[in-house]
Amino acid sequence: MAPLLAGPVGDGPDAARSVVAALRPSSATAFLVDDAELLDAGSASAIAHLVGHPEAFVLVASLAGGPLPVALAARWRDGDLVRLDLPALDAATRGSSWRPGSRGRSTEARGSPS
Repeated sequence: MAPLLAGPVGDGPDAARSVVAALRPSSATAFLVDDAELLDAGSASAIAHLVGHPEAFVLVASLAGGPLPVALAARWRDGDLVRLDLPALDAATRGSSWRPGSRGRSTEARGSPS
């Protein structure tokens, strides 16, 4: 999330709220979080706060059956968060998938690389 912020955000109990305030979704904004099972607790907390923002729609993708960070799991259980479980990709599929930085566009969702 750091590249989306205008500057550094401090540590502590209000850090997640500071991140949400810095992002300032002022109109309907969609946030896609891939590999959510790999998030650290601070990032998960910030995303959990975004879930409650009236202008934010958050979609969380994770490996099927993988654990979510505590903050996101609570929002998901409460029905406040959309979670998309994806199967792991095999080696052949990973090799043929779209890669970040390529000039092509991804037109098909095939799963999450493991």
